[in-house]
Amino acid sequence: MAHLLRTPLYDWHIAQGARMVEFGGWEMPVQYSSVIQEHEAVRRHVGMTDVSHMGRLVFEGPDAAAFLDSVLTRNIEILKSGQIRYSLLTDFEGRVLDDLLVGLLHRVDGNTPYYYVVINASNRDKDIAFFRRCLAQSPNLDVKLIDDSAERGMIALQGPRSLELLQPLVSADLASLKYYGAVET
Repeated sequence: MAHLLRTPLYDWHIAQGARMVEFGGWEMPVQYSSVIQEHEAVRRHVGMTDVSHMGRLVFEGPDAAAFLDSVLTRNIEILKSGQIRYSLLTDFEGRVLDDLLVGLLHRVDGNTPYYYVVINASNRDKDIAFFRRCLAQSPNLDVKLIDDSAERGMIALQGPRSLELLQPLVSADLASLKYYGAVET
């Protein structure tokens, strides 16, 4: 069996007694206790999912929105800071390669905009190669692509107590976030 990749939280998952399984080339937790206990925890309190295996790309530069508009099905140039949108990545013939999330954020300094794109783990290498190929074919565009996947982990929280748990850890007012919203912290 090929070596499976591990997220930055792998050791924590093991220490918590997670049952690990192969998922898209990654060793991922599938369960910690019982399905019923975990369901109840999320419905009544909070649940955490390690989604660090997903690809995270940064697109920056004055032509980043125009470039993303050329390969995604959503109008990226109309995004407001903090908005995230679901979109599709298409090839040169318009065939869907992957679905993804794209958001417009600003660095903590507030002056530097960038687009943060989250792609599926199973298509990460293919998607990144396609983005790079498209950029190579557009040498006049001023766009920088940064693969941020290995630099940060990513956790998804859900449940009624998610904000209560997360708010003390960030300076942004999370209660003011709208659906599909984000802030740079």
